[in-house]
Amino acid sequence: RAGLLKREVRKGHFERDHHLFPSVLEHHEITADAKVRKDKNGYRLYFPVGNAGSYVFSMDFLARCRPKFGKKWHVIPKRQPFISLTTGKLIEPPLDVKNAYRMETFIADGLELELSGCAGLEVHRAEEYAKIAAPIGEQSPAAAVAALAALHQGWIA
Repeated sequence: RAGLLKREVRKGHFERDHHLFPSVLEHHEITADAKVRKDKNGYRLYFPVGNAGSYVFSMDFLARCRPKFGKKWHVIPKRQPFISLTTGKLIEPPLDVKNAYRMETFIADGLELELSGCAGLEVHRAEEYAKIAAPIGEQSPAAAVAALAALHQGWIA
């Protein structure tokens, strides 16, 4: 179930009309509903795992996948400073405002494109991963240091 996504899990115009398929999605590509969906007993998340993005691929695998990568794009909201066309001044959007989009393909899309020989490992997030993607908030360097400190304190408690 983890990593097997139904069509309604994706949002926006980038939905794929599939049966269940292994997939790696960015957090902003999943609907708010799917992020909090619970299992039939109502205790565990229906999609209980995330992706830390550590991959090992053979060159043969990448060569088979490469022609297919351009067919799938991820639209990523970003905060982007810009030059005002009326004043000519640099405008810095607030840190919490996403005013632009970046389009990318991800190496993990190969998992969906070529399934032969793929394997995944499930690890405890608190022991293996703390994302740093923003200057403040839940994905900041300060939050990563706090997570590492909590892990180490747990070892000696």
